[in-house]
Amino acid sequence: MLSEVVDGPPVRILVVDDETDVAESLAQLLVREGYYVRTAKDGEDALSQFISTPFDVVITDMRMPKMDGLELTKELKKIYRYTDVIVITGFQDSYRYSQVVEAGAADFLSKPFKIQELLAKLRRVLRDRRDRIALVELVLRDALTGAYNRYAFDSILLREITRAIRLRYPVAILFMDFDDFKKFNDAYGHLAGDQLLKNFVGIVLANIRKDLDYLFRYGGDEFVLFVVNVDIDGVEKLAKRIIYAFCELSGGKVEISIGIAYIDREVLDQSDDLELESLLKTADEALYEAKKKKGSSIVTRIVSLAT
Repeated sequence: MLSEVVDGPPVRILVVDDETDVAESLAQLLVREGYYVRTAKDGEDALSQFISTPFDVVITDMRMPKMDGLELTKELKKIYRYTDVIVITGFQDSYRYSQVVEAGAADFLSKPFKIQELLAKLRRVLRDRRDRIALVELVLRDALTGAYNRYAFDSILLREITRAIRLRYPVAILFMDFDDFKKFNDAYGHLAGDQLLKNFVGIVLANIRKDLDYLFRYGGDEFVLFVVNVDIDGVEKLAKRIIYAFCELSGGKVEISIGIAYIDREVLDQSDDLELESLLKTADEALYEAKKKKGSSIVTRIVSLAT
């Protein structure tokens, strides 16, 4: 059962097949096993669904119109490299196992098959996934706070910005910096300062979406938050929630300034040439303005083609 494989929320599975009855039947079987399951009618539909839901596993038929299973697997591994793919083929298909694996699939299943055979492969894929993610997380997480570390910042942020540009959804980068944190450490000690940092990360993580938004510890008391597919009003409300909760937590002894760089969907529609460095520079400049104002300030800058 699912509990033997992973802890926490149900594993998210996308079943892709142009035969609706087949996809729905397989989805119902997987739901009864405790998985969260959605269906897609072809490869293009599958990719569009990833915008709102980062699926853990894709189970796809090979022969489909518009985009077949092999092409879908290749596209998924380009954009969502941590998603595992199980490919299903008909006995008459000429695809070789090596082709499927080279495309990035985790496993391969030939029709006709028994549901227990699929479930066994799925459990094996999930066990491998759990072990792989645990190892990656160990390398990419900040030991004190649990936020992603500076090493992760360089790889994850570039990947997510590239994905956003390709899929044309808005992006916000929030630079967040504690005000007078040194004074707090001097007055209350470094252990209290460490606890404040950990509590701050807890506040942010409680207000963002897992696997869509990312929090990084950029420096000692500097953090960077990446938020995707949220309008500018929603981003600023998020920043205000973080500031309010943090001020309550610190009792006003430490405040936080936030600089926001926001990329609108219209800008992404007009250009593929936006660079990560320019976005970070814009967010850093916005943070500088916020810190000059003091008092838990937020400054937002909209990124334009001229940036």
